[in-house]
Amino acid sequence: MFGSPGRRCFSKQSSEAPKTSKYDPKKSHRLFNFGGESPEFVEVENPYTQQIVGEEPFLSQEDVQTKLQQALEAHHANGRRTLDQRKEIVLKITQFLLDNKEKIASQITEHVGKPISQAREEIDLAVEQAKAMVELSEEALRDEIVQQTEVMTRKIRLDPKGIVLALLPWDFPVMEIINCLVPSILCGNAVLLKDSPEAPLISQFFEDAVADIAPCVAQRFFMNPMKVHTLYQDRLIDYLVFSGNYGSALDISNDLAKNDFIASNIDLGGHNTAYIDEISSSLDNTERDKLLEKIVDKCLWGTYYNTGQSRNSIESIVVHQSMINKFTNMFTDKVYETLKLMNPALDECQYGCINLE
Repeated sequence: MFGSPGRRCFSKQSSEAPKTSKYDPKKSHRLFNFGGESPEFVEVENPYTQQIVGEEPFLSQEDVQTKLQQALEAHHANGRRTLDQRKEIVLKITQFLLDNKEKIASQITEHVGKPISQAREEIDLAVEQAKAMVELSEEALRDEIVQQTEVMTRKIRLDPKGIVLALLPWDFPVMEIINCLVPSILCGNAVLLKDSPEAPLISQFFEDAVADIAPCVAQRFFMNPMKVHTLYQDRLIDYLVFSGNYGSALDISNDLAKNDFIASNIDLGGHNTAYIDEISSSLDNTERDKLLEKIVDKCLWGTYYNTGQSRNSIESIVVHQSMINKFTNMFTDKVYETLKLMNPALDECQYGCINLE
């Protein structure tokens, strides 16, 4: 979230030895500082070609203040909208994603290395999820009557929080934005989208999508990751969404605790294990083999999706002893038959590159 071995952040003031960011207690990611007070920009590297494809500057302090003020005004405007009007904003976003799917998917592949077919699939799933949240919003946001008498009605009303800061991961850049942006908009909030250095431009698509219908309700917010903590230390935001690793989450939680616990939603990556139980003896051999093949396909997808670079990927498989030999042989054969290392920009690619230096 706050940097990684796949991205290098620089200050142009000198060329001294790099220093590790305070957000790197477990060295699961790195943020480099070459002599200045903090990095000024991040290099964007294609992990397949290992070529630098661009430089993205961090926001200046003046830009940060401007975007915060715009977000506050956008929140007030969005809070005055009806739920139906907010739904229209979300549906405008989903249509924008579909209209620009190829462009967005290509950028994900170039910056992250995710196979292009999986990048397109992520966009389709994100659109589907956004539309589902729109359908559920009416009931979810309805006032809850807790007591009603002839002289009194007591109810729970859900009011907007204000400015939401989203610290985004790179493994599902579009899906994670949808997960926080859509409910935030439906609730009447405004959102600052702080991209990961691995995918530093994805949130610009969402800012563009709402520009003519709800300006600044979603803003790209590529702030220096070494300074992000000042936003919640100074209570300049009202809600924090974070998706990433344990080390960064621990730092964030400690900072939030010093400020009367600003409300937050923290989503951590897991070390997921799949357990394959014994297949029922009531099935004949053909049925058992078909079922096992489906299981192997699911495990293969769960393990190697995005070349295994997903926070919810399968990291270990435990198999019942009666199944171990057959499962291992079938799984190994599938790996060699299905996974061919190739350019992730090719449609037929199912196994791309590791997004690390």
